[in-house]
Amino acid sequence: MSLRSLWRKARRVKRDRVTLSRAVLAVTNRCPLITRAAVKAEHGPLEARHKHLDEAISNAEELLRELKNVRLVLNLGKSNGDAA
Repeated sequence: MSLRSLWRKARRVKRDRVTLSRAVLAVTNRCPLITRAAVKAEHGPLEARHKHLDEAISNAEELLRELKNVRLVLNLGKSNGDAA
């Protein structure tokens, strides 16, 4: 294995590790927010329920966007021939 290919592989591993850690952080940050808003939406006046449901949906959409970005970055690495 050449030095150049080792260097490329190290860059890919580092990028994938950073990308995956961002995904884990997104999940751990967003899931409690989604859960909390959903629980709050179960009780209280109707207007408050709608507000909390909107908040839960917004956080879920943000989480989905972040996870799609992670998948895109990981797939780009594979399509560039960097995959092991």
